[in-house]
Amino acid sequence: MFDPLIVVRTIHFAAAIAVAGAFAFSLFVVEPVWSGARSLPPEMAASARQHLTRLVWLGLAFAVPSGIAWLLVLAAQIGDVPLSDALRDGTAWAVLTDTQFGVVWELRAALALVLAALLLMRQRTTVRWQRWLRIVTATSAVLLLGSLAWAGHAAAVVGIGGSLHLLSDIAHLLAAGAWLGGLVPLLLFMRQAESALAQQPSALPCLVLNRFSALGIAAVATVAASGLVNAWFLTDHMRGLFGTDYGALILIKSGLFGIMFCIASINRVRITPRIAAAVEADDPVLAISAWRQLRTNTAVEIAIGLVIIYVVGVLGVTMPSGHTHLSFL
Repeated sequence: MFDPLIVVRTIHFAAAIAVAGAFAFSLFVVEPVWSGARSLPPEMAASARQHLTRLVWLGLAFAVPSGIAWLLVLAAQIGDVPLSDALRDGTAWAVLTDTQFGVVWELRAALALVLAALLLMRQRTTVRWQRWLRIVTATSAVLLLGSLAWAGHAAAVVGIGGSLHLLSDIAHLLAAGAWLGGLVPLLLFMRQAESALAQQPSALPCLVLNRFSALGIAAVATVAASGLVNAWFLTDHMRGLFGTDYGALILIKSGLFGIMFCIASINRVRITPRIAAAVEADDPVLAISAWRQLRTNTAVEIAIGLVIIYVVGVLGVTMPSGHTHLSFL
């Protein structure tokens, strides 16, 4: 049966991950490469920054309305009333002001506004303050994504175990933002750099790939470790991993993650060295062939990642096999 809560959760998670991923890619991947490059065409860096800014605005354009829709749909389901009635009878307002979910959503709305304001400031500030403003803006994006942990099952558990679960969930979200969210700007960069690589093989794109690969290794390790911790809590110490709907969804998500990991490993071990070898041999034909294969693999990773985010949306409205109650938050 169609559940609008799953849809809005999926859209909101994807948007928040994309926003955080754009900043992770900027701070830890391309900006260090740009600052260390001696012969970087100014238009290339400017174009890359413009693409990243547009990606963040697009993410916010989806995150804000989907966040509002999430609140309204949740209120309608709690009150067991149509969406229009939830607005008229005050149920939505009660959820916003009288629940932990609502308080978190108020803070996240404020973060979204701050993030938008900082993006506008970046377009008008001097070069001297650009770096610091970029860090502050990225921090806002990290908080926007990490605060989603309080909208999940981990927020329903109290005690030391609940705190550990919540911290693990935050780490899981941020690592997913760095890896999965970073794949989107990586794909945009690859499309931008392909024409330059075809004309004159350069080591610059390889530096970007190597830095993203290093970021990806750290992110994947964090996703795997925090995913195990989350599964431990949500499946009653793995006893509910098999034979339950929630456990089946965890297994599907883990399988999809495994496929993404395999593709990423092929990219790192086989394709990226081929690109580096082609650049060193000044062979644009071989470089472009490997580059396009890498771009295709990246697009496939993003597609699988979107399916994973949808599974996360379903998990959020499914009773964990380790819980005795269902939290729709």
